[in-house]
Amino acid sequence: MIATDGSVCSRVATNKKIELARLSGGTVYSVYVIFTEYFSSIAVDFNRERMHETLRKDGYKALKIVKGIGELENVKVKSILLEGQPVAELIRYAEEEK
Repeated sequence: MIATDGSVCSRVATNKKIELARLSGGTVYSVYVIFTEYFSSIAVDFNRERMHETLRKDGYKALKIVKGIGELENVKVKSILLEGQPVAELIRYAEEEK
């Protein structure tokens, strides 16, 4: 599982993890978590739906980067977009998928 946020550091780590998956013949589960606690601190008059859509787009963009790196290395990548508290969601997802 690769937890990504789309950052440069995340991309560097992704390259290493994709290489490991390639060498082992594994499938990569690329996961991006929209941190929903951001919404609790937003002013009431702010357009939450627009911010949510922006965060979703950012997530899909980050997942697309991982998928692209996987394709270059002939590694199967399954992309997953989750919402919630990142640590809790990553652990929950990992436990569900074993």
